[in-house]
Amino acid sequence: PVLMPRLLCGIGLWLQYLWGRVTGNLSFECPWMYHYIDLQLNINSSYTCSKLGWSPDIRYHIERRLPFLIERLKSEPFTWHARNMAAMTKVSTRPHVTIYKAVADMEEEIVEALVKLVKASQGKKLYPCYKKMNILELRWTIKLIYHLLLTSIDNDNRMLILNYLEVSAKSRFEVGFSGDEIVRFLTSLDLLIKERLRKQEKIRKFDREIYDTVSMPIEFGIDEVKYQYHLFRRPDLQKLSKEQVNVALSTKTAREQLEETIWNCLVQRK
Repeated sequence: PVLMPRLLCGIGLWLQYLWGRVTGNLSFECPWMYHYIDLQLNINSSYTCSKLGWSPDIRYHIERRLPFLIERLKSEPFTWHARNMAAMTKVSTRPHVTIYKAVADMEEEIVEALVKLVKASQGKKLYPCYKKMNILELRWTIKLIYHLLLTSIDNDNRMLILNYLEVSAKSRFEVGFSGDEIVRFLTSLDLLIKERLRKQEKIRKFDREIYDTVSMPIEFGIDEVKYQYHLFRRPDLQKLSKEQVNVALSTKTAREQLEETIWNCLVQRK
């Protein structure tokens, strides 16, 4: 940092503010901040908390959240800076950041809409196996895929849902799920998200980006489901023992595939 006199800082703030008025691009720093330069601001919120009868949970205290902020900055520097710049300027620097935030904000709405769709009267015909799930299990299943999609948008890695379905599809088929049912389920999720995104004026213009970040990862997953279901129904595979089927379906074991999927979802940054 470059240290300079308080008076010089005030002049600089005014010049910066006036230049922002001329160019139409006001900076975050404002002239009124000059009066707070070098002031030691000790804040005690106990009076406010006592009046309200409420105080924030200790896990939200700044000293507890700061390590998380720092780790986010280290592991995802581009996304960290993009989100902070967007918050300061009120303009998203990248479409995928805006889409990510919107998709994250509508998570509960989408989950409940898909649960309602599955549990509806027509759900028995369209989603028979999903309809048999209890509400908690169904919500968990939707949230798992939803969070894979969020991670896919955040990391620009469109293979995460495909990797998950490569591991889990066969076990779904064995308990009675059909390929068409899983495809309908994923397609419904895609349509629900896109329908709500296109209702938001600031996101509607990003139609191509919505397809790239939301629809494409789900379409990759759908393609994988169709491929795995084709292998599952092959007559020559049905004659093999369960151990032989595992080898025929993939050169990797289920454990290796699961470990690779977890690595892609939680560790790998692309």
